[in-house]
Amino acid sequence: MLFRLVPRLALLRRLSQSTSSGRGWGVPGSMLGRSPRTSATNYLDTTSALLTSLRRLAAALRPGADAAEAVFRVYAPLTISASSKQLTQADVALLARFLVECCSSCSPSFESDESPEASVFTRLLSDIIHSQPQTNTKLFNALAVLLPVSNKSIKSNNSNKYSLHRSIPHAPLPPIFDAFARLLLGDISRLKLDCPASTAIIPTLLSLRNLSSEIEASSILTHISSFQSTNSKDNSITNDQMYAAVIAAFHLSGRTDLSISFFDSLEKQNLGVLPYLSLIRVLTAAQDWDKALVKSLELVATVSDLQIRQSTINGILTTLLNSPTWDFSQKQTWIEKLEEAFWTRVSRLTRKQLSALEEGEGPYASFLSLIVKFYTTQQQQHQQAGFDAILTISRKLQSQNLNFSIYANNLILRFLLTSMKNRNLALLLFRDMSRSKRLNVYTMNIMLNGLFAIESKSPKDAGVAADTPLNLFATLQKIHPELKPDVITYTTLIDVCFKTGRIDQAKRFYETMRVVGVEPNLQTCTSLMDGLLRVGDLGTALRVFAGFREGRDVVMHTTVIHKMTTLQNDDAIKETYTTLKTQTNPPLSPDLVLFNILLKYLIQTRQPTYIAHILQELDTYNLTPDAYSSAAIIYGLVLSGEYKAVEPAALKLLHNGIPVTIHAVSGVINGLSHGKDVVAVVQWMEAFLQTRVVSKHPEALAELSTLAVSVNSAPPPRMRFLTIPEIEGVFREDGKGLSKLSLSSSSSVSSSSSSPAKSTPDFKFFTICVNALVRCKAVVCADLVVKYMVKEYAELVVGNESQVEVLMERCKSKSGGGVGGAGRKSE
Repeated sequence: MLFRLVPRLALLRRLSQSTSSGRGWGVPGSMLGRSPRTSATNYLDTTSALLTSLRRLAAALRPGADAAEAVFRVYAPLTISASSKQLTQADVALLARFLVECCSSCSPSFESDESPEASVFTRLLSDIIHSQPQTNTKLFNALAVLLPVSNKSIKSNNSNKYSLHRSIPHAPLPPIFDAFARLLLGDISRLKLDCPASTAIIPTLLSLRNLSSEIEASSILTHISSFQSTNSKDNSITNDQMYAAVIAAFHLSGRTDLSISFFDSLEKQNLGVLPYLSLIRVLTAAQDWDKALVKSLELVATVSDLQIRQSTINGILTTLLNSPTWDFSQKQTWIEKLEEAFWTRVSRLTRKQLSALEEGEGPYASFLSLIVKFYTTQQQQHQQAGFDAILTISRKLQSQNLNFSIYANNLILRFLLTSMKNRNLALLLFRDMSRSKRLNVYTMNIMLNGLFAIESKSPKDAGVAADTPLNLFATLQKIHPELKPDVITYTTLIDVCFKTGRIDQAKRFYETMRVVGVEPNLQTCTSLMDGLLRVGDLGTALRVFAGFREGRDVVMHTTVIHKMTTLQNDDAIKETYTTLKTQTNPPLSPDLVLFNILLKYLIQTRQPTYIAHILQELDTYNLTPDAYSSAAIIYGLVLSGEYKAVEPAALKLLHNGIPVTIHAVSGVINGLSHGKDVVAVVQWMEAFLQTRVVSKHPEALAELSTLAVSVNSAPPPRMRFLTIPEIEGVFREDGKGLSKLSLSSSSSVSSSSSSPAKSTPDFKFFTICVNALVRCKAVVCADLVVKYMVKEYAELVVGNESQVEVLMERCKSKSGGGVGGAGRKSE
């Protein structure tokens, strides 16, 4: 039997062992009054006394696990006695309330701030609870556990107000609670007590903690179905309450999956609000935001008479739009459903709410703005669909003499100008905003930036491209004097003038903004300095730089240093770099872009000492070199003559996962050739080409054996030539780990921001390899490399035929008629 909890004889045996003082019941004897005799022969004659004790215990004991066990020991014998029919509606309600209070005292609650996701659903539940006073105590009891099991979770008073608590029960309850609840439900069904479901059945359901199957839940509902009200409306409410309680009981039994499947099995057309609320709270407690969002959307979009604040619906919409697991089409489907519910709600707005919407203000206007923002920030493949959706909403608004908010119209303007590149539609919208005086300074800034971006890409003179935004600004100053240009406006105008060669006008705008009290920001000064440096006005640029001390950042310093490198002004470069590190407040740290600019300049000007200093600075500021930096480091070592340090530095970069590009490999090969390490030259070249171009040929190995030497580290140091087997072992074992080189080179194609790395060799790479081998007098190897290039990379030869002939002649002229151009010396 479903509600059979413990063997009845075992209960009788335990009860017979209890003493008149109440020992074994877990309560003081003074709380029991006079104890009945409990022998097996006269047990049935003492049920009246047990019933009296049961009532006194349930009313007097402080709720807790021990109290629940004490009451259960008195209650269990009554269920098998003839006097069990003496249990009244008030008795069952008393036991149910006592059981829930015991659950509350034993369920730990944790006070903590809710996550943004949970707060959205909590607001939804709060709105519905406050707007449903007709459910009164029934709603309170149905949600007592979900919000959560605590006598402080939801507070009910005469005005039917409820407040939510943020704690959620986590620990399972002792088995006695589940046994007590099942026994009580069995008695309610068996005795056919005419009691409201909310006072006994539902609180008892919420005390279950070991539900393990849907069949079990269905069986429970079957047992209590005969006590549902005959009134159709009350019957529906009672059903909803019981469904909500069973959903809660599954979750509190550790089976949230069964809560979901049980809800899905219900008939949705006859379902009220409570099961939705119950499941949403369960999913929120389980932090399953996506499913909670779906159920919230179903509730908001399908139940039209819900009294939910529009701001709460906006929060649900925001959660939907920010969900990373849903694609564009899924979000659009739900947006359309929410729009249908939105227009239904708009038809019931008060005059005050409708006036706010007409002015583009308030939560209803914000709802439309959220949708517009979503559609105007989509990737290119969804932009047309987004435009069509916005157009549909716009027509709906016009049919009801309503408008988008200024914020939404600004979003649409930016979308038309930057994404759709539709100048004409943007101008139409802007004129409408201007006529209705529904625009602000952000509208002006969007138009100035967007129109110049479009005009500058059209086949016009640069000066003509600037006419449209500059004329628009002048016109707006006349017809809309209330629009006060801000720092973004002036920065845009200065940038437009510099890019179109109107230097004097750019300077006038800068002076004007200072006169009217608009303080230039970092972007303004950076744009101004960049323009001045572009036209060679170094003095004015440096004065602007010196005058803007408080907000200077790394970008501004980098802009100055980059311009100084083009002018090769060493003093200005060093002074600006020192200022960056010492005179900014707070002190700034150079970034990798700045270091790359400095490395490039120092390499071009051949300043090896400062190259070494910059490399030390990289370590000081804990910066990891990128593909461009790695090449600069290698070439810096070569230029400074540190040939022995070239390969160790390259290997360190390679083994640390830093991209080593074809440029860096070329630098390594160049440096190794200056150090006469011919075997290492061949190793790096073949590792990058991923094929044995040289080492598979016997004549090449013979040549290498006449050139490759090994120095014995033991005193006295002795130099000897490597044998052919030793050279073959070097190529076979790959002791340097150069197998990572091909992966590093190919992956660096997308990692280099300065100059794209090439994952395939070019003509310059082969030229460097050939010259490196010739420098080491390995002409046979050099000749093999030339022949390999001509055969495998014929496309590189096209257009470079004369240079290929020069490489071939160089190999012949250096050969000297013998292998390697020199005989092998004795050890």
